Amino acid sequence: MALFALYAHLIGTSLALGIMMFTDLRVLSRVARYRSVIPGPLRLEALAVQVALAILTLSGIALIVIGLESRADYLANPKLQAKLAVVALLMINAVVLHSKVFPFLDHLIPVAQWSARSRLMVVATVSLSNSLWLYAAFLGVARSWSYNVPLHTVFAVAMVCWFVMAALMYALIFIAARNEPTGKKDWVDSMKATLAQSGLGELDEAPIRRQGTHTQPKVERETADMN
Repeated sequence: MALFALYAHLIGTSLALGIMMFTDLRVLSRVARYRSVIPGPLRLEALAVQVALAILTLSGIALIVIGLESRADYLANPKLQAKLAVVALLMINAVVLHSKVFPFLDHLIPVAQWSARSRLMVVATVSLSNSLWLYAAFLGVARSWSYNVPLHTVFAVAMVCWFVMAALMYALIFIAARNEPTGKKDWVDSMKATLAQSGLGELDEAPIRRQGTHTQPKVERETADMN
């Protein structure tokens, strides 16, 4: 039983990380363009992450029950406590993403027109989601941390991961906000050119279709023409 629960846990983690990586690459393809518009995740992508989170939750509960049967102090593991907190935070952050961030992205507003508050909202929530998924996967394999690393250290590493991911995302948003080449080809133009030459644009050639989009098809075509 423990083996099957562990396998399900691995499948859920792999599914979530795979979708996350593909979504990030699709966002990079948009950053490479001028007058960039960053759409929200496709309906299938959002559904896959929700399924992955459900699989992880159910399999995680099963593993905890099995663990408690083998040793009474199973929940006294700081690494496990931190992982439970990470999963809970992922769920809370997912609610914010689906209620606030994705509807905002679905309006297809060019990044250059985002307010400072909108940039902060997108960077904070998306970077938190990405960093927590990666860190949760790391905690799943960091067996040497069990009962050895204190809780505050585990949380401190999580905070560092979030700050690093947020800095990277803010840099990408800054690059995406460039509407036109400057003519002197500074580092922003060079980065856009490098991303464009990488072939990432092929990931986002299909028409964008998302759940909960409030933008009319005509507006979508006009936005596509801008890019």
